[in-house]
Amino acid sequence: MSFSLRIICPKGLAYEGEVNEINIPLESGPIGILNGHTPYIAILKDKGILNFKEDGSSKIKYFVVYGGTMETKAGGDTMLLVEECKKASSLEEASKILEGEREPLLEEEETYIEKAVERL
Repeated sequence: MSFSLRIICPKGLAYEGEVNEINIPLESGPIGILNGHTPYIAILKDKGILNFKEDGSSKIKYFVVYGGTMETKAGGDTMLLVEECKKASSLEEASKILEGEREPLLEEEETYIEKAVERL
């Protein structure tokens, strides 16, 4: 059986779909979420690799996530609010992103950050 996963970052919805399992990097260590999981709230690791299997697929999808929180509701439906995330096509690509080979911020992203700092 599947359950829903939503990944939300400051730019908006990064992913929404039905999944069979999720592996989430938490500050306290990785956690696996399956259908029927008990309610759970936790803080994500500063940076880590999130992976999951979509419903009806055996292929693993990867996201590199940077900080945030996660909430799992009774049954497994899970929402992640992340500071930043990047989709990766493989575990190798995700690992390279974590090693510091991240793409530089786009000019519009720099402006977004500057505006946010000005409001503080």
